[in-house]
Amino acid sequence: MGQILVIDDDEQFLGFLKEILLMEGLSVETATNGKEGLHLLEKTHFDLIISDVFMPETDGIMLLRALRKSHPGIKIIGISGGGRGISAAETLPIIKQLGAAKVLSKPFTRKELLPLVYELLGKKTGVG
Repeated sequence: MGQILVIDDDEQFLGFLKEILLMEGLSVETATNGKEGLHLLEKTHFDLIISDVFMPETDGIMLLRALRKSHPGIKIIGISGGGRGISAAETLPIIKQLGAAKVLSKPFTRKELLPLVYELLGKKTGVG
């Protein structure tokens, strides 16, 4: 299966995402900000990154810019519930322009997430 890195500063939501992916038998690592995520990328290969946009340290926008330089082929799902006075509807198109393959507005469901994950990993799923 694919190796997935999930990055989100909301530890409860991070745990929720990790649990969903682990229940599918996927291999998952987590980070609570972009800086931590970039550090993990230095030592581990990931096939997919799921990252929040608004985080402390290195946010999702800085993370995407760094990834496009250091790991241009990596697939990314950008997630956001908005923040800093900007709605998710305004944020997600920017994230898409910066290189996210897919975007999701928080909150989202397992049924919304998993088809995107499997599509980007090039695998089929029974989630419907």
